[in-house]
Amino acid sequence: MKQSKSLIGLVLLIFACSVSPATINGRFNVNEVNGIKSVILQINSNTAMNELGGTTIVFNFDTTSISFPNNPVNEIDYIFHNFNGGNYSSATVTRPLKNQIWVNIDLPYTNNNNGTIVAASPNWTDVVTINFSIVDPSSSANLTWLTTSPFWGVYDADNSTLWQDGDFEDFITGVEQVSEFPTNFELLQNYPNPFNPSTKIRYTIPAIHTGQTGSPNLYKGGTLVQLKVYDILGNEVATLVNEEKEPGIYEVEFSNINATSSIASGIYIYKIHSGNFVDSKKMVLLK
Repeated sequence: MKQSKSLIGLVLLIFACSVSPATINGRFNVNEVNGIKSVILQINSNTAMNELGGTTIVFNFDTTSISFPNNPVNEIDYIFHNFNGGNYSSATVTRPLKNQIWVNIDLPYTNNNNGTIVAASPNWTDVVTINFSIVDPSSSANLTWLTTSPFWGVYDADNSTLWQDGDFEDFITGVEQVSEFPTNFELLQNYPNPFNPSTKIRYTIPAIHTGQTGSPNLYKGGTLVQLKVYDILGNEVATLVNEEKEPGIYEVEFSNINATSSIASGIYIYKIHSGNFVDSKKMVLLK
């Protein structure tokens, strides 16, 4: 009986060791508007069964074309779409070298094998949007993955299995198509949150496809935008935006100054309405 259990254990060990690690691929999705080059890092794998664990992604950018702050701020300079919060620790984007970016994702060992599944090719999972300032509009950002960096590492959710590097597409002049305008409506989480005494809210207004023949088939005129703040009971406390806006990325500030009356500590809801697009998010004021 003891021999049988030992044999079963040996078979399971051999099987576990023979399982091939996932292969990960990556690409840059670049949009340019109002002096900001927004770069979305996207990844996928060879299966739809692999959860991402602790990871450091490294890439270079051309400092003569774009710039990035030494101390980037979450929700302003970068916005994570996945692998941040929940079972994951707070993810960060850092710039350890003048022309180098690190994307740092941490799945604590207490949450081993409880990560987020990465999409299988040909679908993609958005990791993070990084907002660069444009230095020279006539030159390319020249974004290049550094998979050979000693700091690069993409791990499975078991935090021990290193994934294999697959196809990582660099962004070089003429390789990717860059849009002049945002492609979607989006309301972003305010920063800071919680806040006192003020916070900033960013939103995007896209150009609209007209469906007409010809190029670029985009209506770039203004669209009515309303952005309001409500208390937890649904009472309106501020109107931050109520006017037509051209396609672009916008940021407004909310504080006691633009509230209709003095606001107390608590939960507030900010809501955007533009055409058929409606979205809302919560924010917390702590005095």
